[in-house]
Amino acid sequence: KTMLTIVRIMMKIEVRNLTKMRSILTLMLCGLVVFGLEAQKKPKLNVAERELKEGNYAAARDIVDQAIDYDKLKDDPKTWFLRARVFMSLDTANADLADDPIGTAMESFAKAQELGDVTKLYTTDAVGLPIIFDQHINNYWAYYFNVGATAYGEQDFPTAVENFQYAQRILPDDSTAYTNAGLAAHNAQMWDEAESNYEAAIEIGVTSQDIFNL
Repeated sequence: KTMLTIVRIMMKIEVRNLTKMRSILTLMLCGLVVFGLEAQKKPKLNVAERELKEGNYAAARDIVDQAIDYDKLKDDPKTWFLRARVFMSLDTANADLADDPIGTAMESFAKAQELGDVTKLYTTDAVGLPIIFDQHINNYWAYYFNVGATAYGEQDFPTAVENFQYAQRILPDDSTAYTNAGLAAHNAQMWDEAESNYEAAIEIGVTSQDIFNL
């Protein structure tokens, strides 16, 4: 009887230990589920928009970079349109937050176009007027072209060449930035740069006579 009693006590202890282990494992599994749900939390694009408007480019960049990997957002043209504008803005604001902001911005614009109809994508300016998709790209091009033109007017020809070449990356089929880069390089006696830009302009459709008349 004594031995039977001991066995029964041991069995009760074992059952209690198993119950405790099950409780611990249940809590651990719940923790893992909560962690998984937190890790998959949907990035808030409206927050990224707000951060962008307020000039908090690092915060906006972090959100859009998460969004392009999130299943329910990565195939939405709006996600890529916003990402393009974030990198465009941190570029023109000279925020040192990306290795190649022009490249990332233009890749994002292209991805938005690839994924759907971008004619419905727009933002509004300070007075509420719409800025459509193509206007954003044209404004980006104009930013660098105007910086180049200003530098050219100040006879800072190397800076003019550099900014005209940035403009070329934004609208590679527009000859204006090539002819102006060629002219600026010519004035700076950067002969190789002048030749390559003139040749690019001719390939796009500018005639050699047009360049001569410059």
